[in-house]
Amino acid sequence: MVVEASAVMTRAGRLLARRGYFRQELADRLLRGGHDSADVEAALTRLEGLGLVDDGARAREWVAERVRAKPRSREALRRELVAKGVGAGLVEQVLDSGSLDDLDSAQSLAATAIAGMSGLALEVQARRLRSRLLSRGFDEETVTEAIQAVLPPEGWD
Repeated sequence: MVVEASAVMTRAGRLLARRGYFRQELADRLLRGGHDSADVEAALTRLEGLGLVDDGARAREWVAERVRAKPRSREALRRELVAKGVGAGLVEQVLDSGSLDDLDSAQSLAATAIAGMSGLALEVQARRLRSRLLSRGFDEETVTEAIQAVLPPEGWD
């Protein structure tokens, strides 16, 4: 029905005016809003044709923002993008196209985090840094190297 298709496009436009969405995220929001799946699919296809929904561009923006604001390992970023409905091939393409280096990200996060721990014993600082970095998806080797880069040698263990 033409009225329903127009309503889907209107709702999608309102959502996209607030922020970018991955295709699957937008589809989920529209379907939860009670719109017909055929109308939602048609609207998404039209929005992609207009360049308003572009998973590749959105993924690149999302990764750049995530790395800047909340550094995570490549593997953590990969899991998050797949959970948002981005295809595995596109995820790999986006992650490979950026200058993502787990060690650089981990060291940056550790250097920022250590600033708030200056009054603590070195062992406590190392333990907290290890916990924070591991929770962000960094592997054990990367975590150890990042901690060694920001703590004096007596705080490494």
